[in-house]
Formats: sequence, structure tokens, C-alpha cells
Amino acid sequence: MVDDKTKYEEAGRFHRYILNWRQAALAGFLVAMFAVGNLLISLTKDCQYLVAAIIAFLSALLGFGFFVIDRRNRQIYNGAAQAARALEASGNGPYTRVHTLETGNNPEGEDKLGPHTITLWCIYWGSTVVLLVVCGVLFYLRYGKS
Repeated sequence: MVDDKTKYEEAGRFHRYILNWRQAALAGFLVAMFAVGNLLISLTKDCQYLVAAIIAFLSALLGFGFFVIDRRNRQIYNGAAQAARALEASGNGPYTRVHTLETGNNPEGEDKLGPHTITLWCIYWGSTVVLLVVCGVLFYLRYGKS
């Protein structure tokens, strides 16, 4: 049988793993957006507006995809923190304090979105909106000119 100390240590390792995964997803997203930006600039310099518009539209889906991934990572993160909090005997450990910050002492225990989550979601949704606007502008440049 595994003792509570070993379970708590494993919960901590898993918790850090999820946080590292979330940061790696953001880094990968930023690299992808820089690559898309460079590609769109190159295509518009060559007046290939239709190809650039299609790439911008497909790239807008990346923001939505990363939003879905981040939402799932947040659920896993909360599950890991909840499991570790249940193992804290004193009720005054780091996971209990994180939970208090996340819920704002809400008696129902519902999580409120923290600034980190809101920032990430703004980045993901903002990039989606910007790329859709760029797609519209590129279609206009291709088909809207007289």
C-alpha cells in the first residue's frame, strides 16, 4: 500500500508536469504564430492574396485549438491540485492556499478564472480574431479591388 506522503509527492510532480505542459503549449503557439506571420508577409509581398487568406483562415483555427487544449489542461491542473489538497492533513498546505486563492473563499468551491488563464485565453482568442480579420482583408485585396 502506498502511504499518503508518497501520494502527496507524486501529486506534486504531476502538478508541476501539467504546469510545464501549459507553458510549453503557449511557447509552441507563439512560435507557430510567428511562423504564420512571416509566411503571410512573404505571400502578400508576392501578391498571392488568395493563398495568404486561406492560410490565415486555417491558422485562425490554431487559436481555437489551443484554447480547447488549455481548457483541458486547466481541468487536469485543478484535478491534480484537488487530489493533493485532499492529502494535506493540516489543511494549511500550499494546495489548500492555492485553492483559497482560486475560489476566493467561495463556499461552493467553484473556481474563478485566474489572471493567468484569462491572459492565455485572450491570447488564443485574440489571435483567432486578428487572423480572421487579416483573412477578410486579404480576400478584399484579392477580389474587392476594382
